[in-house]
Amino acid sequence: FIVYFSLFVVSLLFLTFSSIEFTLTSSDNPIFSQATLEGVDVDKRVNMFYLLVFSACMAFCILYVLSFLLFKILNLTPRQKNHLSIINVIGIFAVISTLIGLNSRSYAVILLIISLLLLILYSLFNKKPKLFSAFGKDTNINFILSSSILLFFGCTFLFNAYDCLYNNYIFVFLAIAVFVSAIYFFFHKFLSFNDSKINILLSSTAVLPFLAFLSFELYMYVNLNLNKFIDYKLLYLIVFGCILIFLFLFIILRKRNNYNTKKLLSVLIYPAIIINIILLTHYQVVIPQTEDMFELANPANAMMKIFAHHQIPFIDFMTSHMFNEQWTGILYNTIFGYNGGLDFMTYNFLNVLLLFLLSYHFFSNILGKSIYALLFLISFPFIITFLGNESFFVVLVFYAIMQLIKKQNIKNYFLLYVCIIALIIWRIDNGSTALFSSLVFTPLLFFTTKTKWKFIPFLKATAIIAAVLLGAFAMAFIIRSPEYIFGNLQSAFHYISSNQAHGYAQLAYTYTHQFWIYHIFIPAIAVLSSLFIIYTIRKKTYTDKRSFYILNSSLFFFIVFIFNAQRGLVRHGFMEYTETFFTSTFFLAFILLGTNLFHTINKSKRFIRFYASAFCLLLLLKFFPIENSNIMIQNAIVSPSIKNTDVQLKKDCIRSRVLKNDSFERAAFLDFKNFLDSNLSESQSFIDFSNTPMLYYYCQRTSPGYFCQNLQNTVDDYLQLQLLKHFDTRKFPVVVFSSYPLGWFDNTDGVSNIMRYYLIAEYIFTNYRPFAIINNKSIWTKKNTSFHWNISETDTLINNPPFFEYKKAAYYWGTHLTQTNAPFYQNVYYKILGNTNNQDKIKIPIPKQVSNISNLFLLLSINTPHEKHTCCLQLKNQEHETGGFRFDLIKGKQDYAIRLSNNYFWHNSEIDTIIIEKNKETEIKAIKIIKDNRLENQTSDIYR
Repeated sequence: FIVYFSLFVVSLLFLTFSSIEFTLTSSDNPIFSQATLEGVDVDKRVNMFYLLVFSACMAFCILYVLSFLLFKILNLTPRQKNHLSIINVIGIFAVISTLIGLNSRSYAVILLIISLLLLILYSLFNKKPKLFSAFGKDTNINFILSSSILLFFGCTFLFNAYDCLYNNYIFVFLAIAVFVSAIYFFFHKFLSFNDSKINILLSSTAVLPFLAFLSFELYMYVNLNLNKFIDYKLLYLIVFGCILIFLFLFIILRKRNNYNTKKLLSVLIYPAIIINIILLTHYQVVIPQTEDMFELANPANAMMKIFAHHQIPFIDFMTSHMFNEQWTGILYNTIFGYNGGLDFMTYNFLNVLLLFLLSYHFFSNILGKSIYALLFLISFPFIITFLGNESFFVVLVFYAIMQLIKKQNIKNYFLLYVCIIALIIWRIDNGSTALFSSLVFTPLLFFTTKTKWKFIPFLKATAIIAAVLLGAFAMAFIIRSPEYIFGNLQSAFHYISSNQAHGYAQLAYTYTHQFWIYHIFIPAIAVLSSLFIIYTIRKKTYTDKRSFYILNSSLFFFIVFIFNAQRGLVRHGFMEYTETFFTSTFFLAFILLGTNLFHTINKSKRFIRFYASAFCLLLLLKFFPIENSNIMIQNAIVSPSIKNTDVQLKKDCIRSRVLKNDSFERAAFLDFKNFLDSNLSESQSFIDFSNTPMLYYYCQRTSPGYFCQNLQNTVDDYLQLQLLKHFDTRKFPVVVFSSYPLGWFDNTDGVSNIMRYYLIAEYIFTNYRPFAIINNKSIWTKKNTSFHWNISETDTLINNPPFFEYKKAAYYWGTHLTQTNAPFYQNVYYKILGNTNNQDKIKIPIPKQVSNISNLFLLLSINTPHEKHTCCLQLKNQEHETGGFRFDLIKGKQDYAIRLSNNYFWHNSEIDTIIIEKNKETEIKAIKIIKDNRLENQTSDIYR
């Protein structure tokens, strides 16, 4: 304990040296060097290093001796020392977090204040136990500290616009803590209130975060919907005062003297602190205008489809992350009403809140005390990474399986089914992980516990869930046609099974040793650890029920890691400078396994080792640099999300919860919206081919297709054909063809939208023409239709001949076309070429009857003796270049295919020649032109 305390104080003192500058002030012997040019004193840097090492050692020794003498006088009990040890250890890691870029400075100071306050309270009790008996119980101390924290955050709500609160947080918190302690002592000694009655009074502080949220929300509701104003602070104080008076009268008038208030801490007070911190870090009454024009389309377009077009989620449309990104907006718009704005984003914090409350319940079971779960969640700097981000929600399935193993009945089997289905609806990656993990973990649990499987309850529960699902489908068939439902289900299946469309070609830019640690050793550790756990449980070498629970939770999260690793293997991995999607729940599972080794020591020491090992594991294995930022509780203390909300709400008229950004609106969509409003009816809309799906929401126009990000989610030919069924030039007379100049979303992952969505591109080339540049977008309009707009700029890029890099795709398409005997592929031209050896260019004329046909593939039979050679094709119109292709060749005789008509000029000029450029040793055997008839009768109108 003395070591922890001394280290904490010394580390906090030396934290002040972390921002020292080594400026070169003068030099007796100036030297031309990089350090001199930049004004850096190298000797000062070296001297400071050794000075800090020596000073730290000396300070630690001196402080250790002084602390030893002081604590000997205070005569602290082992239990009191354990409590102080926990605070000091968390403080030490808070200082370390600050040094590595995760600022926890203010939190560390608060911890020091709490540590000193506990020392005072413990010493008072130890010296005069009868007089200060209230400070001798852990429950009472926890009530004092918890209510002090809640009151401190309550002051943040009341005085959110006062910088003096944030600048003097130390004195504010200290004053509140001393005040609460004094009140506790006063009520206990002079009013003869017993501990439980005072704790009930202090539990009233648990309502403060709810009151703060409700006061803000009621103010905004009255303002936005009724155009009136209320004093939200006065409402806050009045309601809190009424609750205090009610509790005071309750404990006076009720004859009962003793109440079990210990449960109030775990059920009410600690969750209230978590809620308060989430509110202060993720909740904003008024939010800034986001400039995201892509990712936000998932929830935003979903809101428009639900509330403006009266569509039903999953039946009529789908978002990438399912209900997880829809429910908060649905809740907000149901309460406040839909206005076509982004106000619903103010409720996004609810997802984070659910995650932390679920984690709190889990860690309360794992660590044995709710206070430890609270401390871990609010202070651990890598908490989101440790939980595996959104992956942690699968713990619901773990709960259901553990309940099932206790008692196999219809109810528990049904509960497991419901959890899996709910997670699939909640978020598809969570749901799929939960499904496969349960299919592995459940049989393993039966095996390790030697539990006999009861088939009858399983069969009955399966029949019930099947009946429920059939009933849900029957209701859907009543609302919509079966063909419509099954078509959308098939579209959803195509999207969620589209790893090939979303994946990167490689896993990392460079394959360093860290890459192999993550992708070889970590999975190997997970598998070997799982086998060890299975053996341990099977042989019953664990000690007690808690150990059994921890081992099973570790095994479950190892399995979750294995099944969830595909997210990091497809896209979100080292190529995006992140490892957390791949690791997901590995760190949690590994530390849980280690926790089982600590089961023989007391809970406080077990928590310290749990916290320290989790911190060190993540710090040592974290590969990509940690961004400089505040940890969550640091933000809650000195930079809360509601800071200066008073200033924002004092404006005369608040008609939106989004701070308007006029420059963004003018640059992003305003002119385009005016163009649509001037030329289109309310029922008409546009086709977005620029991958800017937020344009639909900002312009409040319907988006075609099943997906809210309709272009990006169109990942294969089937989905392109499905989307084309929705197109009608009368309903969609305008196309946003691309950004101007071209941006990343026009060429996602280096693949042009024209090439990736070739069927849709050819439909646009056939039916639309370039019109104007509006809001830095190339706008196309329906052919033979006039539109009114003052055109100041037109698309000149479209006149540049396109060049497509097919690389190896030409080989795969060629193999597919030659091996597929589909009725929708029709040969329209075939030519066997003579001896093409010793020719590096081959000129092939295109018959006029072929050049007038749309939707064509060019199939080439090529024989090459070389590896890693390429072949180039040029399309020409009377010697004018109109486009080109290049693709890689595979050694030997192979077939290659390119989409010949996937070119603006093919549809708007006469292309009469193909020129093939190749190596002289490469032989072109034959060419074939194939018509793709899949587009015939797939759209309501095709321009001819």
